[in-house]
Formats: sequence, C-alpha cells, structure tokens
Amino acid sequence: MAKIINLTAREISLPTRHVIPRGAALETTNAVIDCSDNWPMINGLALSGVLQIERDPDPAEDAPAAVAAPAAVHPAPTATTGGDAAPEAETPAKASKPKA
Repeated sequence: MAKIINLTAREISLPTRHVIPRGAALETTNAVIDCSDNWPMINGLALSGVLQIERDPDPAEDAPAAVAAPAAVHPAPTATTGGDAAPEAETPAKASKPKA
C-alpha cells in the first residue's frame, strides 16, 4: 500500500476527507494520492517538508515485459500473383486459329 507520512505534530485533512494522523502515516492507494482534488495539497506539503510520500510500485513495473511478435504482412492476391481473380475471357484476337 502507498503511504503518506505526516512529519508534523498536527493532523492533516485532505480535500477528499482522508485524515493523515499527526506524526503517523496514512496507508492508502496511488489513486488517492493522484486524485485531482488531493494532489495539489499533497504535492505542496511534500515539497515543503511536511509530508513524505511512499507510492506503490506500478503493476507494469513488476510484470515482465511482454514481447509481441511482429505481424506478418502478406500482399493482397492479384491476377499476377495467382490470386482468385476471374480468368480473362477469350477475345476474338486471342482465339486460336484453326489449322489448315
């Protein structure tokens, strides 16, 4: 779990109604820390030395990287590559002449 550690002698209330006890830690999630309501306050207090933030590691960092095989690219079949194109109809110019 992520932790927000309060280094002061007073409790701190976050905008989302989470309370960080004085001189102690609030165990929470990264989502609470990154919440758009909480982040400006948490970041400001952390930069001023009032809070320490310990984040959970991202799940993507723990998991081994998946290696994707490149997709095979095959050209579309055409009449010249032996595809399923309809055979050309025989035209009179191409018709065979009878042998005499």
